[in-house]
Amino acid sequence: MARRSPRGLSARTLRHAAELFRALGHPTRLRLIECLAAGERTVGELATATREPQHAVSQQLNQLRLRGLLSRRREGRRVFYALRDPHLPGLLAWIHQRQYGDASVRDGEAI
Repeated sequence: MARRSPRGLSARTLRHAAELFRALGHPTRLRLIECLAAGERTVGELATATREPQHAVSQQLNQLRLRGLLSRRREGRRVFYALRDPHLPGLLAWIHQRQYGDASVRDGEAI
C-alpha cells in the first residue's frame, strides 16, 4: 500500500509536486510564465521581454516544457511557446498577494 500524507496525497504525488516547484524555482522561469500568461510567444519575443539572451531563454523554456508546463509549436523557423496549464498565472498572482497584499505577514513573520 502506498504511503500517504496526512491530507491523503501519495508519496508519488508529493514527489511530483516537489519536481514542479523545483522547475518553478528560478526567477527567469517565473518571468517567462508571467510573459506567457498573455498568450503564445516566440523565443525571440520572450528574450526581448525578459532582457535575457535568446539561448538562455531557450534553455529555461525547455526546462519548463520537459516538466509539462509549456507546449510548443513550430511555424517555419519560429518556435512558439504557450502555457499548458491556465492555473500558472494564478500561482504567480497568489505569490504577489502573499508578498504585497497580506498586511498580517511581513518579512515572513506573522504580525
